Amino acid sequence: MAKIRKKIKKKAVKDKKKPVETVKPEKPPEKPPEPKPKITEYPTAGAKITEFEDTLDRQLAGDKPRRPVGRPPKEPEPEPPELTIDIVAGVVKIPFELWAISQSIKSLALTDEEAKQIAEPARQLLEYYLPKIPVIAYAWLSVSVSTFWVMRPRLFTIKETREHLKRLQQKSRPPAPAQSGVTTKFPAEINTEQV
Repeated sequence: MAKIRKKIKKKAVKDKKKPVETVKPEKPPEKPPEPKPKITEYPTAGAKITEFEDTLDRQLAGDKPRRPVGRPPKEPEPEPPELTIDIVAGVVKIPFELWAISQSIKSLALTDEEAKQIAEPARQLLEYYLPKIPVIAYAWLSVSVSTFWVMRPRLFTIKETREHLKRLQQKSRPPAPAQSGVTTKFPAEINTEQV
């Protein structure tokens, strides 16, 4: 029994002495560094050199450089003017004025007080939904309102002239020939007599 134990011990010791093989990772081959491009500070040949020298001579002499090619920088937009009640009232009155002109009834148009009553809440709505009206939109609005108020008396003149011409044409027409035996008296009296 003692022999068996020694053999087992010897085998265990032998296992301990065996070296363990380790695999070392291979390093990738090093790449040579890329050459850096050589940058020259000034043009060295061709038409660019003369242009560069001309520009340099002008700058040294104190002349202003030429205007750069391309679009000029955009100027900042100016602040739009404040939307006043008078402007909104003018806009509110336009549809009512057109209605009055088309129907030839001047009382359909809004008075200044009525327009201001509508303009106050309309202005609040505009300030809420359009807090910053673009300057160009404000300019178009102003032009359209101003143009209407300049055209308003002319629209009345056109309407009155057309009505006057219609009345003249109706007066110049010869009366329709009366039927024999029928006499018509106005307003609404009709006598029929046999001849």
